[in-house]
Amino acid sequence: MEEKHVEVTVFSMPFCQTCHSLMDWMTKSDIAFVEKNVGEPEVRAEAEKQIGREIDGAPITLVGREVIDGFDRKAILKALGR
Repeated sequence: MEEKHVEVTVFSMPFCQTCHSLMDWMTKSDIAFVEKNVGEPEVRAEAEKQIGREIDGAPITLVGREVIDGFDRKAILKALGR
């Protein structure tokens, strides 16, 4: 299966260990991503518009238009076509 070339965004919180574990795994897995700190109100408001719902926890990964809650390796890899 060919990997899709889509934008990946990780919505994280500064003291979220799961968020940092997710981003470490993505880096080691050669998955390029942009991190956005939803602990900042203006970033959170923009992120909520982007994903179409209120953010009630982190991490949230946006792969293209697919929203993935938590640290879900299988869902992220599937969304990337890996």
